[in-house]
Amino acid sequence: LWAQDTPTSGTTGDCTWSYNSSTKTLTISGNGATDGYYKDYTGLDLADRPWHSFCAEIEKVVVEEGVTTLGSQLCRIMSALTEISLPSSLISIQNHCFFGCGNLTSITLPSGLQHIGMYCFESTGLTSINIPASVTQLDDSPLYNCHYLTAVTVDAANPKYASIDDILIAKNDIGEPTEIINYPQDKTDEHYEVPPSVKSIGRDALFGQKHLKQLTIHAGVEKLGDRMCSNVTNLEKVIFLGNTPPEMELWFRRNDANESNRKAETFLSCSSLTIYVPNLANYTSAKNWSVYGSRIKEFTTSNPTPKLNSGSLIVHLNEYINPYTGHLLKKCFASRQLTSWLAVRQYHQITLTLQSRYLLVAMMLLYQPL
Repeated sequence: LWAQDTPTSGTTGDCTWSYNSSTKTLTISGNGATDGYYKDYTGLDLADRPWHSFCAEIEKVVVEEGVTTLGSQLCRIMSALTEISLPSSLISIQNHCFFGCGNLTSITLPSGLQHIGMYCFESTGLTSINIPASVTQLDDSPLYNCHYLTAVTVDAANPKYASIDDILIAKNDIGEPTEIINYPQDKTDEHYEVPPSVKSIGRDALFGQKHLKQLTIHAGVEKLGDRMCSNVTNLEKVIFLGNTPPEMELWFRRNDANESNRKAETFLSCSSLTIYVPNLANYTSAKNWSVYGSRIKEFTTSNPTPKLNSGSLIVHLNEYINPYTGHLLKKCFASRQLTSWLAVRQYHQITLTLQSRYLLVAMMLLYQPL
């Protein structure tokens, strides 16, 4: 059937829908949840969406007050969509809801929203997004492959999530970051040091990051998520400071029960990458790490990489993260000169004071010459 022969209104779950071809607007009304259109979960497929024939031309979606849940794949691949209005009644946005809406550059999430499903905003055109205080459940990779995303902010009152230097993290009860959820793909910093309190780096957390060249991971990190750094094509160095390698989550295709098909894709397509570790044997013999064996190097006096670089500490700390506040240190001053690489085992204390409009940094480091 041609689009003009298909219905322009009907039902979806507990709700109704209508399409205005003049304004290219899809309106969803009612009280409750829409249907979801992910066959494995709901029995309905993408093509079962009653407005499916109009998807390529829809420019605006209006969800009216009373709607509580937007079902899976509801707006998937609405390539012309540029505007969406969400009601205060909305509680949940399900899996892949806005997948592939490449012209959707902004969205305002309502203050009562509680749940964002996995891959919800995958491959959208979002440049930034704010997570409300009410959101207490983020499923895997909600901002996966957002090519133009530069910043994620989180309402300060949110009890579970926060933003540190525009990076989305999960936090514990005392506010310390415990998991990196999303490092925006178009964030322009070239160096990132994971805060020491972080225990895991989530699935797809840095996938496709365009600008990052060096990543430093502290000893406290215990798990690296599936495809954590895949397609980070400019990445040159990943520095692990712990003697015990983190567990590496394996990627496998959904519905593939064959365990042997699982493989480590943590650093897939990072063709220029070298991984630096304090104990080569521990890493190369660890489960699932052997796939990167030829890229793993040990800190030695003859192989003094990773480096802040030899010379002044000033130059190379000016893009480092304060591990206690997570703030990027824009201006750093330290008197110690380095003549060779010192493997920084642990930050003991960072004291920040503001004087004469400059950020003065006093650092106490526990280090071991190599």
